[in-house]
Amino acid sequence: MKTRAFVALPEQGVLLYYKFVTLPDPEATRDWFERSCSSLALLGRIRIAPGASMSRYVGGSMESLREHIDAVARQELFQGCDFKLAACSRPMDRDAAASCGFDSLSFLLEQSFFRFFGFLGNRVTLGVFPSPSLANAGKHLSPEQFHGMLDQAGSLKQSNAAPQDTPVQYFTGGVRCEMASAYIRSKGEEFENVYQLSGGIQRYLEAFPEGGYFHGKNFVFDHRISVPSLQDKTVGCCYSCKSPYDDYTPRLRCSMCRMLVLLCESCKASVPYLCELCAANQHSSEPVESGRDKCSKLRILCLHGFRQNASNLKGRLASLSKKLRRTAEFVFIDAPHELPLLYQLLEDETRQEPTAQPHKKFAWLTDPDGPKASTQTWTPVQKSFNPMQYQKQTSGWSESWEYLGQVLADRGPFDGVLGFWQGAAVAAILSSLKDAGLIDIKFVVLCSGFVSPVLEQQVLGGLIDCPSLHIFSGKTGYDRQISCTESERLAGKFRPDSRMVVRHDSGHIVPTRPDYLEQYSEFFKQFL
Repeated sequence: MKTRAFVALPEQGVLLYYKFVTLPDPEATRDWFERSCSSLALLGRIRIAPGASMSRYVGGSMESLREHIDAVARQELFQGCDFKLAACSRPMDRDAAASCGFDSLSFLLEQSFFRFFGFLGNRVTLGVFPSPSLANAGKHLSPEQFHGMLDQAGSLKQSNAAPQDTPVQYFTGGVRCEMASAYIRSKGEEFENVYQLSGGIQRYLEAFPEGGYFHGKNFVFDHRISVPSLQDKTVGCCYSCKSPYDDYTPRLRCSMCRMLVLLCESCKASVPYLCELCAANQHSSEPVESGRDKCSKLRILCLHGFRQNASNLKGRLASLSKKLRRTAEFVFIDAPHELPLLYQLLEDETRQEPTAQPHKKFAWLTDPDGPKASTQTWTPVQKSFNPMQYQKQTSGWSESWEYLGQVLADRGPFDGVLGFWQGAAVAAILSSLKDAGLIDIKFVVLCSGFVSPVLEQQVLGGLIDCPSLHIFSGKTGYDRQISCTESERLAGKFRPDSRMVVRHDSGHIVPTRPDYLEQYSEFFKQFL
């Protein structure tokens, strides 16, 4: 006789909470959370901003999540946290889990900067600004107070007594709302009437299960995507046929800006995946197959190395660009930090200043104690090239990130980022921001790269979850700028199941022999 035993899986759930608090030792805080989450088999994302805040989005069994809540609540720093716990099923597959960071446990150390997307006409812009003071944040309202203010506003409107010169701005609560409300209030007295809903829409729906003034579904950042009220009223519509529709589960994204797009089942096979904003900008709206133009190429942003420029890298990659012309479009830009023009003196100090017309040289990261660019004239130096100089290049990331954000907004979207030498180190930093939703790229290509100290500060634990192609010399001493062990170390920062490593037998170059090109093409093929 055969018998079957069935084991009930523990109830699963998701937990969200954040806290703005001074962290005296961010790394110790990270270590504590890592131990807590690992011991309870929790997965998700942990973001820490030194001296400013900590936020978490984790999933696991409801029992483990409740244990974690108890452990955090006992920590003096995090008392008073509003823990949002919800029971739900597991992600339906690996892709769904990966899309919201629930396939691993990762940590990200944020810069103390306020980043946001905004609309300027029909353009989306990305800005990086000093964090506004949270002491100036909008007043918190309980769900009942928030509901009452909306009642009052409705009554004033019906009686035509609404004050026209005192606009009121409401935020629905959360990390972004805390920062955004403080930023708006900092703009002057005319922006004093700013309020935010304490606990967000989730707490509002708990107080008013029928929905109250809220209609539709509450968008969330985990695999559930949306949570309805008891009304479960459909207020969205298919972008193409305009029929009622509000299901983001297929995760269709605009082919231009990568925003989620609502397309119903009957429309998604024959209509291009374009959001309203990109369509308004007169991007192509011709029918496409499977949401992608049959003739489209991968657009790759290319970042040059230290003391180089866009023209240098364009020349270095000329052969690669030509041989992959049917696959990819390479876009080259200069870094934002201009460097002084240097030439090395001989031992007898007799070498004359170069007579050639100087070409500007740039960098993404600089040595804070190094020479500064002042004029476009040659400066003699006696020191020879230091192959370990990249370890001192720790300044200038905030300016580079702001600059890259503007490039992505003005010239994007890009499918991937290719970096050479220091550019590879910066591309790796960008890929580490992908999990946090701060950049939307499919892959990175890292040529003769190394682990920047900035990356070490950004990624405090876990592996970077971004498909990566690593190209570097596999023989010690062949690349005189960066040792192969450093490039190997950078490759080790990425998940092994989504990285490809190409070790060549040349020096500080990107080789284009047929055997190497075949490997490059195999990597790019998965994104076409």
